[in-house]
Amino acid sequence: MSLIIEHRVHSDFDLDKSKLIKILENSFDEIFVVNKHGIVIYVNEACQKNYDLKPSDVIGKTVHYLVSEGYYTPAIAPLVFKTRKAVTLEQETKSGRKLLVTAIPVFDEKNELDFIVMNSRNITEIEQLRQDLEKTKEYYKTQIQQLRQKELSNQDGLVFQSEKMREFMHTAQRIAPFDTTILILGESGTGKNLLAKQIHTMSNRRHEPYICINCAAIPEQLLESELFGYTKGAFTGAERSGKPGLIELAHKGTLFLDEIGEIPLSLQAKLLQLVQDHTFIPIGGTESRQVDIRIISATNCNLPKLIEQGRFRLDLYYRLNVIEIEIPPVRERSDDIVLLLHYFLNKFDIKYSTSHYFSEECLAVLQNYQWPGNVREIEHLVERLVITVSENCILPKHLPLPKHAAMPEDTEKSPSALMKTALNKELRDEFTEYSFKIKERETILELYEELRSSYKVASILKISQSKVSRIVRTYSEKNMSNS
Repeated sequence: MSLIIEHRVHSDFDLDKSKLIKILENSFDEIFVVNKHGIVIYVNEACQKNYDLKPSDVIGKTVHYLVSEGYYTPAIAPLVFKTRKAVTLEQETKSGRKLLVTAIPVFDEKNELDFIVMNSRNITEIEQLRQDLEKTKEYYKTQIQQLRQKELSNQDGLVFQSEKMREFMHTAQRIAPFDTTILILGESGTGKNLLAKQIHTMSNRRHEPYICINCAAIPEQLLESELFGYTKGAFTGAERSGKPGLIELAHKGTLFLDEIGEIPLSLQAKLLQLVQDHTFIPIGGTESRQVDIRIISATNCNLPKLIEQGRFRLDLYYRLNVIEIEIPPVRERSDDIVLLLHYFLNKFDIKYSTSHYFSEECLAVLQNYQWPGNVREIEHLVERLVITVSENCILPKHLPLPKHAAMPEDTEKSPSALMKTALNKELRDEFTEYSFKIKERETILELYEELRSSYKVASILKISQSKVSRIVRTYSEKNMSNS
């Protein structure tokens, strides 16, 4: 019984010529066979959809004839005859279809080439899909690029996610609609000018002029004429006509005085009049002019110290300091560092048509750096990396390590750094290094108790703000726990 079943199974799997032909005719791919003389001896029904020819129109024709008639190009059979190896290439037919053809040589018992079997697949639709995909990718790339550029222009550089900056910006947003005078404090590079512009944008004067002048960038002899303008004949060269100053150009808008601590003492009385009653007299003029402006000023200087030194008027300080805002340095808002790095990387990749990303190790190094130059230093470093790093991935080895290895903690341990403190020479000579540190710590805590600002304490003692913050935080917590 088992023998009968086995015989039936074998008979079911016996393939005669008719069945083999049926299999070949129902193949989705074209099966194209050429003998050793280059004559087509078989082709299945798929050739009709590739060449618009019936198999009977092709069988018996030579490869040379089909190519010369332009039915397809290039010819693949001659390559196989020459190399005696399988060959794969793309062909284009007379009807415009694209075929991916693989030709395999078949040898007889004497290792002579007997015939070539070619398998052709119509890839016209696949090619069209690929082109459509490329177009779609290019479209979305353009859209993403536009969105990224729009996002960059909207943020205007004020990028943050830390809770400290959220509270800070909430305060700025709350005071923006009021025309009160604002003094912005903060270390160099923290974005004081960006904040001033943002306050103007959030104010009721947003559609009026925003005039910014850097008091430290203009020579003293030119600053007065730039600010207040001059009348005809006020000085040599002013005979033809007068010139309005930046104050007058800011009428109905906002005047931002950056680096206000650098303004000469000789101009401070005139500026005081402007802040008090919004009037001024141009150089060479005899009559006061009234302007409707909001004044925002900024400095990284210690104005109380300048007042003590007689370099800044106390009355002007009080007029400018109606509302004081102190921008925290980057090292005090570490949550923003990675965000800022990616923001500027995105910005400069767009600008220079490049593509970069930070490795995890690189981000760890940059997060641990103290950034004494704040946001400006981050911006300049990222631009440098985008330009100089040819690879896509930015690694720690690409960083200017000597610059980034010098942390404030290393600096504060050196005797030369300690000697920069404002403690007098008698104290330095009297105490040992240990007692000197204790006295320094006591001085920092006493000043902080009085001023309530780590920035002001650091400016007076000429030490890093992070050191002041750390000592205040550490010893205040110890005092609290001891009590």
